[in-house]
Amino acid sequence: MKYLVINNLEHNAVLLLLAALGCSNLASTQDDKGTGGSNGGSMDNCTAASCQFDTGGSENDTTEHQTCTQLEPSELSTWVAVQANPLIALPSCPAWNCLGTSDPALAQHPDGSIHIWYVAGGDGNGPVLGHMVAPDARSPFTAQPDAPINASGPENRWDLYRETPSVLWDAEREEWHMWYLGYRISPFEDPGIGHAFSRDPRGVLWEFDQAPIYRPRAGSWDSAFITGPSALKKSSGEYAVYYSGAGTTIGIGLLTSPDGKTWSESEHNPVFERDLGSWDQGIIEPFVFNDSSSYWLFYSGYAEPLDVTTSEISIGLARSNNGLSFSRFGAEPVLNPGPQGTWWDLKVPSPSVIRLDDCTLLMAAYGGSLDTKELVPFGQIGLWRTPSSQTAELAAGLE
Repeated sequence: MKYLVINNLEHNAVLLLLAALGCSNLASTQDDKGTGGSNGGSMDNCTAASCQFDTGGSENDTTEHQTCTQLEPSELSTWVAVQANPLIALPSCPAWNCLGTSDPALAQHPDGSIHIWYVAGGDGNGPVLGHMVAPDARSPFTAQPDAPINASGPENRWDLYRETPSVLWDAEREEWHMWYLGYRISPFEDPGIGHAFSRDPRGVLWEFDQAPIYRPRAGSWDSAFITGPSALKKSSGEYAVYYSGAGTTIGIGLLTSPDGKTWSESEHNPVFERDLGSWDQGIIEPFVFNDSSSYWLFYSGYAEPLDVTTSEISIGLARSNNGLSFSRFGAEPVLNPGPQGTWWDLKVPSPSVIRLDDCTLLMAAYGGSLDTKELVPFGQIGLWRTPSSQTAELAAGLE
């Protein structure tokens, strides 16, 4: 999610739509979806022996994490900003990314390099995808290339514009896979979730499918708007894509596929919904991973009524034992915007998380500030880590 730039004009289209939806009389079915428990069925949780950590950003070598314990909610509730934030300095306009960077997709290659695919805005006719990389978790990121990756191609493509990517490494096929929001007109007129793959280990050259894997049906719970896919592949070989949607309610939906080609909507959709009595009266842009016993859902949330210029957006956490019904962890966000005057004092949405070799977690998200919202409408990307005694050597790199 970001501020769309069409013909170099800033439009708060996405957030304005959500604001309108939040103020309308949407049906909010606050039943066992989003309040814990099972809705029946299972998504075949990974076992400790076969799958230590599946993320929407990477499918890591399981041998790297076999000594890590199963995660507890308390481990995911404290995050420390990395001193190098924001990661990439923005050039002066005109430039392809001078209006900011957002919607990070964080992943780790088997060679240890850390990759972030993201959305940028600048002097083009719409959002474009960019890529940055660091050789390891202790090194700075650089844009590679310092240009958009894979121009969208012919004007008649269904996905002329692409945003909110989610990327994973398929160790069996030795290739990257990406899921993203695509559209030709606008994200609330003709949106779809698309797929691409890359055999380029750098993750720069991609081949995009000719048709979306999913479009919302008229009258469905998500008929008004979809965005923010988050993909994972389980040890069973099944793929799952979580995404945010709005229509008759605002929540998180689920698509599943046995092979990554044929997709089905979950009968339990939405698997997680907003809470009209809490801080997350609106929710958007999920990130889901599985750690052998639980599915962990990070999501962006905000209080109604939404004001696109002043409303805070934070990150919340929920947990599920089957990936089909999630219960919130605590009554507050796990990551709030930063102190007044910082580059992220207004919002911190679009989380993306991986687990590192030392068993700590690394989160990418983007921030926005009240002071720079006009000059940098897309925001800027930063990193946060969970603290651990195993990371003393990183202390100098933390705020």
